[in-house]
Amino acid sequence: MSGSPGASTLTVAEHIEILEAEGRRFGDVVARTPFDAAVPSCPGWQVDRLIHHLGDVQRWAAMIVRDRVQERLRRDFEGPSDPAALVAWYLEGVGQLVDVLRAASPEDEFWSFAPAPTPLAFWARRQAHETAVHRLDAEQAAGSPTPFAARAAADGVDEWLLVASRRVRVPDGRGRTVNFAATDTAGAWRVELRDDGLRVERDVAGGDCELRASASDLLALVTNRRDEAGLDVSGDAGLLEIWRRSVRF
Repeated sequence: MSGSPGASTLTVAEHIEILEAEGRRFGDVVARTPFDAAVPSCPGWQVDRLIHHLGDVQRWAAMIVRDRVQERLRRDFEGPSDPAALVAWYLEGVGQLVDVLRAASPEDEFWSFAPAPTPLAFWARRQAHETAVHRLDAEQAAGSPTPFAARAAADGVDEWLLVASRRVRVPDGRGRTVNFAATDTAGAWRVELRDDGLRVERDVAGGDCELRASASDLLALVTNRRDEAGLDVSGDAGLLEIWRRSVRF
């Protein structure tokens, strides 16, 4: 990724605030949504599985930061089966993660899996956007999706493209490019789709396919939470179908 990989225009404190707010919203939504409701953006998942997943991820991250874990830790935090107990378990876990991140120091060393100024900066940013995207999942399951705040969404696009560039392979891309440009805040990303991964450049114009939209819609699209219907698309729109098949959040 061109520029300073892992750098953000948001502070660690701002990422923790996003995590706390989105985590609370997630809890509110799932508490009033049937646990057997389908999660459209996660095929085969129902709301109870979504809660288990996010609670597991948040406890995993909290343990890594709190215990200064130096290598990848196995995720194995199973929540209760009782619906009321499961929501309480989730809320306890996200509260613990917020507290752990606020108590940590930029000087602390622990495992992370993508570039960032510090391990703390990585985990605060990763968990903020992990939680925000799954909040949207819960709202889509409830039939009441709401947008992301523009500045946070642009940071979420940048963060997800960084993470995806380290693990996604797009053999059908053949080096062609998609340009994602935010219309309501700063942010543009040209992504080269290659069989050895994604190559991401910030603030570079042009591409075989260009898509212009609000930062919120861009974040939903690059994480496969919406399609391009109603958005400003030019060039080879077939590349967006390749994106949907290959780039999974």
